[in-house]
Amino acid sequence: MFPSSVGRRNPLKNENVGERDVSLEPHVANVVEDYIRGPNRHDVTDEYGRKPLITTQYGRPSLTTIQNWIYRITRPCEMGEACPHDEDPTTCEAAGNDGASKCPSSLSPHPVRTGSITALRDAGTPRQVVSDRGDVSEKILEKHYDKASKRQRMRRRRDHIPEEL
Repeated sequence: MFPSSVGRRNPLKNENVGERDVSLEPHVANVVEDYIRGPNRHDVTDEYGRKPLITTQYGRPSLTTIQNWIYRITRPCEMGEACPHDEDPTTCEAAGNDGASKCPSSLSPHPVRTGSITALRDAGTPRQVVSDRGDVSEKILEKHYDKASKRQRMRRRRDHIPEEL
């Protein structure tokens, strides 16, 4: 169903230990399958003989391309919301695809990752599980990614301590 990484010659940041199976909820797997079968995915092979999951007409998207996509889709106007900066989308320089990063509300990929990690921790996912899923050490996870407030961290601890103690 999904492209294989067998024969990978260009390793992940953490080498082969960073490579792992990731389970998806059925509704997420359905979205991925729809994308694979849909008209917007190009059947391409990269320079290492791999078939990337996310594609462009030119092959695997560059990191800059992915960053630009994230800037675009995190703008409120892209999501059909009113502009919180009182800009008119027809004249705003950030409303076009080339100016998406100029929108004060747009996000780079890193805050998206940070938000995902914080949401997993707030939902009660143990630190070690989040660390493994995100391919980040527990120390780095706590220092740089988990943006929970002191009160959120207190609630997490409370949820794991028996009431009778």
